Amino acid sequence: MFDGFFRPQSSPELQHMLTNADLYSFLDISQINSRNLNQTHWDSLRWILEQREQSVIRPVNNTKVYGGPQERDIFGSARDGVEKFCRDIVAGCASARFHRPPSGNGLSALATSALRAVRLVEQDVKFCNGTPQMQRLRHRQADEAYVTGRPGEWYVVYFPAGGNIELTCETQSRFTIKWISVKNATQVSQESVPDTRSVELRTPDESGWFAVCLRNNQ
Repeated sequence: MFDGFFRPQSSPELQHMLTNADLYSFLDISQINSRNLNQTHWDSLRWILEQREQSVIRPVNNTKVYGGPQERDIFGSARDGVEKFCRDIVAGCASARFHRPPSGNGLSALATSALRAVRLVEQDVKFCNGTPQMQRLRHRQADEAYVTGRPGEWYVVYFPAGGNIELTCETQSRFTIKWISVKNATQVSQESVPDTRSVELRTPDESGWFAVCLRNNQ
C-alpha cells in the first residue's frame, strides 16, 4: 500500500505495481480513499482500474476506506466514508473495508448499514458480475449517480445523496425497480416499469440510495 496512490496519474509506485505482476498479485489502492472525495474519487478510482485492464488483470483491493468521526480534511466525514465505500464497490473493486476510527468508520452504525445495503442488493445481483455503464446515465450532475450492470439483464445505480437521472437501455424492456436505503439498509419500495428504452430514477430522499433495475423477460 503506497501513499502516493491518492494521485494515481503521477504515482511511480502505481506504475511499478502495474508493470510487475510477478511481484504484485493484487493491487491495494487504499490511499485513493484518503484525499479524494465525490466525483474526483470516482474519476481517480476508475483511472486506476482502466490502467489495470491494460496490464495483467488482478484484484483491486481497498483495505482502508477513510472518512469517519474525526472528519479530517484529507479523509472526509463519516458520510464521505460511506460514499467512498459504495463507489469502490460499484466501480468494480474486489474488496472494500472501512478503516478503523477515528480515521474511518470501523463498524459504526453507518458502516454496518452500508454493508447490509450492499448485501440486500446482492440478493438480486452480484456486483462482481457487472461493469460500470456510466454512458447510460442522462441528465446527470457531477457526483449525482454511478451505475454498474450487465446490459440486457440488470443495472444498479448508486446515488450518494439525492438525484433524478435517466437510465437508458440497449433495447426496449420492462423493468422491476427496487429502492434500497444505504442509510437504513432496507428496501423501501418496488415498482414495475412498462416497455421502455429509458427509465427515470428519482430518489425518495437525499440520504443515499441503491436503485436495483431488473429486466423482466416475461
